Amino acid sequence: MIIANTGGALSLLLIFLLGGFIIPKNQIPKWWEWGYWVSPLTYGHNAMVVNEMYAPRWMKQPSLENGTSLGVKVLRNFDVFTNENWYWIGAAALFGFTVLFNVLFTFALTYLCPPGKPQAIISKETVNDMEEGQDECWKLDPIF
Repeated sequence: MIIANTGGALSLLLIFLLGGFIIPKNQIPKWWEWGYWVSPLTYGHNAMVVNEMYAPRWMKQPSLENGTSLGVKVLRNFDVFTNENWYWIGAAALFGFTVLFNVLFTFALTYLCPPGKPQAIISKETVNDMEEGQDECWKLDPIF
């Protein structure tokens, strides 16, 4: 349990750090750049920022550069992609991550045996009924 909590916390830390929100893409070391593209937070962050900065309230405001709107200048400043299609790319990637994680979770629950014995107290008759037709992974040992 302690190892799982530590590994989960470390994974979340890496996802948050490499997602482009805490550390911008241009400041992530080159050898960690793969983490930027693997992080689901990257696609959600890019989709939300592109959607917001291409709103009329940002696109109508001129920046100090000639011919550039304030929305595009902000996107360039934070090293986010300036193409409007990144909203749909982010939405599709998040949908893909959702499907992938649900499929992996389903396979894990289907094919992996639990690491320990169940600790519920069940009568001997119920245990005998449950053991009939079950594979070795799910057989219960009576506690008493």
